[in-house]
Amino acid sequence: MKKVLAIVFLVIAIPMLARNTTTPSQSTTPSQGTAKAEPVRVAAPAVGEKISYEYFKQTRSDMSYHCADAVEKTSAARYGLRGTHWSVGGTVYLRPDRGNTHQRADGHVTFAGDDAEVKTRMGEWLPANYLCEWDPATGTVVESSLGTGLLPK
Repeated sequence: MKKVLAIVFLVIAIPMLARNTTTPSQSTTPSQGTAKAEPVRVAAPAVGEKISYEYFKQTRSDMSYHCADAVEKTSAARYGLRGTHWSVGGTVYLRPDRGNTHQRADGHVTFAGDDAEVKTRMGEWLPANYLCEWDPATGTVVESSLGTGLLPK
């Protein structure tokens, strides 16, 4: 067993460490142009304008953890909630695939999805849908809900 662990360490960890090590002569400074640029943020559309797919993806990425946390706290998820795509270490990740098509006057974006399952009192997992209203300006979930069943296609 120790030999297997040692081989795994040599195969996986050593190459990763080698990539991250630099000698003083190899060190880089921002003046050399190697500094990582901040990702370009998509500006929010004006009120009534159509929401672009890029803005949808950006806000979905921003709200994913917060929405899952808010949905987990609803009473419908009291016995358990899991994502159907993947859940890691008890953390649920939701990937909503629907949202409002035009920008609202309050700037909020509403996300909906059905890539989740809720656990019943009897221990059985049922398909679930959720709704999450996100305020990109403050980075908070305004409202969230969870129900059983799939959304209409």
